[in-house]
Amino acid sequence: MPLIAGLAAALMAFPIRGQAAAAVQAEYLFSLRGKTKAETIVPVEVAFGRDGKELYALDSAGAVVLIYGKNGSRIRTLPFPEGLRNIRGLAVDPAGRIYLADFATRRVAVMSARGRRLPDLKLPEGPDRLPGKIVLDRTGNVYIADHSRLEVYVFDGKDGFVR
Repeated sequence: MPLIAGLAAALMAFPIRGQAAAAVQAEYLFSLRGKTKAETIVPVEVAFGRDGKELYALDSAGAVVLIYGKNGSRIRTLPFPEGLRNIRGLAVDPAGRIYLADFATRRVAVMSARGRRLPDLKLPEGPDRLPGKIVLDRTGNVYIADHSRLEVYVFDGKDGFVR
């Protein structure tokens, strides 16, 4: 089983209503350690790329998104967009856009697959917004959990707020 497919299977294992959870055997894929002893990587969140062949790791210590291939080799490193300080959410959509939820600036930044800054998603107005976890559905809708207001916001994947 390919490495990333194995991780996907392990991450997607969950109990079905009314059934006990099955034991899942974890498989070691690869290390997210730095390339040198001096490089410290603190992976806060991981997400699969659009084709499932790349694993994106959010490194809060280095303020970068690290992109790995199936064999664990680092493909590229994308720095956080300027001004972001406390990113806690990461997702990659079918078009390759990278979504980053920042607690400190209370916004969701968007980058292209190559790291070019795109317009932020416009969250509903309010000073107490804390965007966190980001997930996407099969149709490209973007769901963002607000940790402060205990709400979920839905965007249509074209930067349009749905609800």
